[in-house]
Amino acid sequence: MLLGFPSAHAQPAADVVTAEALDADSIRARIDTLKTQTDIVAGDKQLTLDNLQTALARLESAQAARKLADEYAEALKQAPARIAELQAELARPQETGPRSQAVDTDPATAPLRMAALQIKAVSLRTQRRALDETLRSMASRELDARQELSELRAQLEKRPDPLPDDASQVLIDSNQIKDDAVRQDLSARIEKTEQEILSLPTRESIASAQQRLLGRELDLVMADMSELGRRMDAREQEEVRSKLEQAEAVVRDTAGKPDALITLAKDNLALRRSMFDIANELRKLWSTKDRLYGQLEEVATSRKNADQILAFGRIDEEYGRLLREVAKKLPGQASLDHRIAERRNAIIDARVGRFRSEQQLAQAGTGALAANRFLATHDVAESPEVIAATEALLRQRRDALTDLRAIQGRQVEALDELNQLEGELQQRSRQLRSMLDQRLLWLPSSTPIGKASAQQVAAGFGKLVATGNLATLWPAIGKSWSSRPVRPIVLATVVFVLLVMRKRLLGRLASLAQPVGTRSDRFGLTIGALLVTILLAIPVPLAFATIGLLFVQPFSPNSYASAVGAGLNNVGIVLFILGLFRNMCRRHGLFVAHFHWEARSVRRLGKALWVVSLALVPAVWLSGVARTSGDPVLNDGLGRLGVLIISLALAVFTHRVFRPSGGAMTGSLDRSGLLWRTRHLWYWA
Repeated sequence: MLLGFPSAHAQPAADVVTAEALDADSIRARIDTLKTQTDIVAGDKQLTLDNLQTALARLESAQAARKLADEYAEALKQAPARIAELQAELARPQETGPRSQAVDTDPATAPLRMAALQIKAVSLRTQRRALDETLRSMASRELDARQELSELRAQLEKRPDPLPDDASQVLIDSNQIKDDAVRQDLSARIEKTEQEILSLPTRESIASAQQRLLGRELDLVMADMSELGRRMDAREQEEVRSKLEQAEAVVRDTAGKPDALITLAKDNLALRRSMFDIANELRKLWSTKDRLYGQLEEVATSRKNADQILAFGRIDEEYGRLLREVAKKLPGQASLDHRIAERRNAIIDARVGRFRSEQQLAQAGTGALAANRFLATHDVAESPEVIAATEALLRQRRDALTDLRAIQGRQVEALDELNQLEGELQQRSRQLRSMLDQRLLWLPSSTPIGKASAQQVAAGFGKLVATGNLATLWPAIGKSWSSRPVRPIVLATVVFVLLVMRKRLLGRLASLAQPVGTRSDRFGLTIGALLVTILLAIPVPLAFATIGLLFVQPFSPNSYASAVGAGLNNVGIVLFILGLFRNMCRRHGLFVAHFHWEARSVRRLGKALWVVSLALVPAVWLSGVARTSGDPVLNDGLGRLGVLIISLALAVFTHRVFRPSGGAMTGSLDRSGLLWRTRHLWYWA
């Protein structure tokens, strides 16, 4: 329908599309007819086509918006009944533990039942993840929708742009059609947005209820999977125990027979014992899997809580404390890295064991021919009784290898699943911790300093020098050295060469300072002095970085050894910056010889840099260790102590260098310059 409004255009001709005929099909017909007409000016024809195509797109948009508005209205109408239905389902007593019909299954159908439960669990997690995203978008949708609504109303109230006075009738008609289609589109979108805002609370309530129901169903499915898996493993363990007892009986029965047969029976017994050990391990892995699923749920809940806190839009002390509580509940990155590394090693060992079993199974023969070959190899006299016993033992060996290969395959699958769960837990924890660190600007804590802070510092130092942590340093050095031995050697060589050349570099710095101020002075002398200054500042920082490189573990970035190495790398960076400026303060350095600063002021600056380095080096190392480890104990204790020491050291350094009276730099200022005259202003600012 056309919406009436004062028009600045001339009245359309009789063949103009009227309000009743304004639809997509009629506009398409007009476009096809217009393309075949040749009696219209090319410029007007193109503009008319553009107007009609715009009108067509707007009408299609209006149709889609009306459809969505009808859906929102229908959902709002059916919402009370749907909410009542969901509330009734939520009001029912929640089942706890596994359902008997899910675990009381026939042994032949148990694997199929487990596969069905796994597929259902994946489907439920996918649905719940989709609902999480929907609820997260709904949380901010109302404000965005109201803003869109105001913009649409402003566009609807805006008058269309007038056409030139000499516009053709065809262009006027098409422009009228376009304006009407635009108004229909805007009206439909306004209606859709209004219906969306009205239905948003009910849709959010429905989505929240559905999410809780999905969580309940997923808990039941996980309980069913855990119980079914435990029963399957228990049944398999009983079978393995029975076969182990049979192997022990065979060993007893072979007493008094040739030594080769006794050794073969004992080998079969060793295979059955390996199977029994793996069966026990598989049974214990279910508890580990349940614990990992619980930790994943806790991280997901922590992420939801953090999103709710961050949605407040303002991070003050109270909200910062809540976010730090969320961060403290996250699993430790160092322990996760260690567990993942151990799990990967276990997977490799299990795969190697399965490969060996496959090789032994391929060589394991049965029957009379294999028995005769075995007896001939071990020089055992053949007799019907010995041949029959050998055939039985070889058959038992092949059966044991077949069973061992099968259970080793399940061991690899179980370990791989745990490794994936631990990797997912590590990724989610790291993402959430990174988000919290960015929003909190990595301030370890902002609570007042008191007795609790001293206890945190003491706890941090205790953990820093704990025997278990210190014991990991030497193995870390060994791993780093074995994985990349060339790099530390090259860096150590560079450090040694620079230390040996130190006296020569100092002499070169003095020789570059001599021509300054004479007729042979040139800009290249200053550039050369800067390069020599950089070489003088490199050795000590590079030595710290080399030692830190030996501690850093690429596959365990949050381990204690990696944290120590990262702290040493930070120390190297700070020492390089301070050392660079301290070497500039030498008697023949850049500041005195090339920039002609006052020698007394430069000496004061060099001394201030030396003093501040004594405080910054340990503080930077502590902060680096605390930040890299991600451990809340180190972060809130040593991390906060390091930030405090750094802040105080920089404050003292700033006072010694820039104070108005007696400062190291104020002596080099021109007494008639603006900086000197405003020194009291910018210093206290």
